Amino acid sequence: MAVILAMIGGLFAMNSTAGAGPSLVAVAALHASDGYLVVDSDGGVDAYDGAQWRGDLAGRALVAPIVDVAVTPDDAGYWLVAADGGVFTFGSAAFFGSMGGWALNQPVVGVTATPTGAGYWLAAADGGVFAFGDADFRGSMGGSRLNRPVVGLASSPTGDGYWLAAADGGVFSYGDASFYGSGPQFGLRDGVLDIDATASGYRMVADDGGMFSFGDAGFFGSGLDVGLGQTVALATTRHGGYLLLGRTGVVQQYAPGVTPTRTPAVADPSDPTPNGTTPTTAPPAGSGNPPAGDASGYVGGLGSGWASAPAGAVSVSPGQSIQAAVNSYPEGTAFLLRSGVHSGQSVRPRNGQGFYGESGTVLSGANSAQYAFYGAASNVVIAGLEIRDYATPLQNGAIHAMDNSTPSNGWLIEGVNVHDNAAGGVFVGSNSLLRNSRIHHNGQIGLKSASTTNAVIDNVEVDNNNTDNHNAGWEAGGSKFAYTTNLVVRNSFVHHNAGPGLWTDIDNVNTLYEANVVSDNMGAGIFHEISYSAIIRNNVIERNGYYDSGWLWGAGIQVAASPDTEVYGNSLKDNENGIVGIQQNRGSDWILRNYWVHDNTIENSGITGLAQDISDTSIYTSRNNRFDRNTYINQPYWQWNDTPLSSFGAWQSYGQDRNGSAR
Repeated sequence: MAVILAMIGGLFAMNSTAGAGPSLVAVAALHASDGYLVVDSDGGVDAYDGAQWRGDLAGRALVAPIVDVAVTPDDAGYWLVAADGGVFTFGSAAFFGSMGGWALNQPVVGVTATPTGAGYWLAAADGGVFAFGDADFRGSMGGSRLNRPVVGLASSPTGDGYWLAAADGGVFSYGDASFYGSGPQFGLRDGVLDIDATASGYRMVADDGGMFSFGDAGFFGSGLDVGLGQTVALATTRHGGYLLLGRTGVVQQYAPGVTPTRTPAVADPSDPTPNGTTPTTAPPAGSGNPPAGDASGYVGGLGSGWASAPAGAVSVSPGQSIQAAVNSYPEGTAFLLRSGVHSGQSVRPRNGQGFYGESGTVLSGANSAQYAFYGAASNVVIAGLEIRDYATPLQNGAIHAMDNSTPSNGWLIEGVNVHDNAAGGVFVGSNSLLRNSRIHHNGQIGLKSASTTNAVIDNVEVDNNNTDNHNAGWEAGGSKFAYTTNLVVRNSFVHHNAGPGLWTDIDNVNTLYEANVVSDNMGAGIFHEISYSAIIRNNVIERNGYYDSGWLWGAGIQVAASPDTEVYGNSLKDNENGIVGIQQNRGSDWILRNYWVHDNTIENSGITGLAQDISDTSIYTSRNNRFDRNTYINQPYWQWNDTPLSSFGAWQSYGQDRNGSAR
């Protein structure tokens, strides 16, 4: 899910669909029968040839139009996705998260589910990929220059990879998704609008009905052959054939050795429920009811697919001064740092410059230089480098996207291995993305960001930091973020740090922690402290906090003196404490209120509940702090109203988890 959360640059316009007639947008074939679904932009769903209608959104006011559909593996449900990234579930389709409510540079254009049905990917027009549930992030084109926008995505058969397709037929493959060819070899320049996968290949369809098959994807005809007219969508069928959906609603069916057949857009007489009936399903993210469980989506390590040096990049070999090259070339220049050790280098980039490593390229501070890269230049790219042994000052990173107190803007940092630096690993600036990287064994802390807006950390392994055993209560461990707005940390593996794993402390606003694995940290797993609105969802949090015990400290999820935090869909196990809220005297602005903890699974994790030490019991009575629909397994204790509780019944007697369960 790795776009710069597209908060970089301007926002794309998102208009309500109200007042505009719906248009057909997607077709989806069932896995075990010949049935299929046709979907329109207002969320209406029609079921054909035995497919079961499970509900739709017709007649509802939508923030953005529906753009795609994915069917569950058991054919008993489906997901609809909107252009703003909202996800709507029907039947057996479970809710694992969405991008609804988050600013995007470009609209979401497609959804594809994992083979298990326990997750899905969303793709945006700028090539950003967002992974939820058990969908692993394998890379994206987010932040990269595209000739034409991305129009769709398809999962590999194993679910360990996926393809993105662009409007010019360009194909980008990730994970175990092999590259079999692309549209430009057919002379395509535009018009491709969808991609779907086969066992060892894929197909794309153009808006005139033209079909393009690669690998084992057979060609059995196109819309051009039968005058289908303007085409809007493609779906692969269970027999290896495919369906094409025309703008008029005609569905053209193709299969090996079979004459193409056409189905008009008329309601299925077997469908007992007309469009417009209100579905009883989970609402979109932020107010929904996703299941608790493993929703990490974590791949780990350096990932794959980061940018390589563009043609014409200036070559810099070990022993040559990188800074001298920077000073000699204009803004926007790309540099290829050749394989080998570049020792003692410290680089202050200019606007728009990029620094790309080969396999084996190392920047070493030789325990003397303070920074590998630093300063407040804009739109810098740092990709494919190992960065080690820098004498970073405390609270600073070897990659330090800041100049004094001014953060940089628009940096893309990907495929970096940052380790064994004196203090910090990476400081992330505003409107910037750190992805597909590992930050580990740094002396004080792994990650930092401060006084920034729209910083995104995606698919990063942060481990074994604070090797010098600095005071974790001050600032040490996996990460610390302060004075941020719209910070996002997702799909990352944060483990074995000597301090908290993920920590927002002081005036962080609109924070999102999602789909992370946070384990074996000495301090709290996720700690949101004296800050403001946050969502903590779909994380796996295990074995944290055992060196931060006492009272309710050392929790898997720990929210202290912070209003408007929602915690849901998380799986916690074997932490010092479970999910807690704490109120101390931190000032009149920092109050624990509107703390909404729901639909989590908490197993064998000390105490779950609230505590205060300022003789103010309003956190229990009048601040809208509440727990519900949580599942507890071997959970020993709860706490409410300053009272330790050793039974679930006692916990419920205070009005908490009335719809929860314990076993």
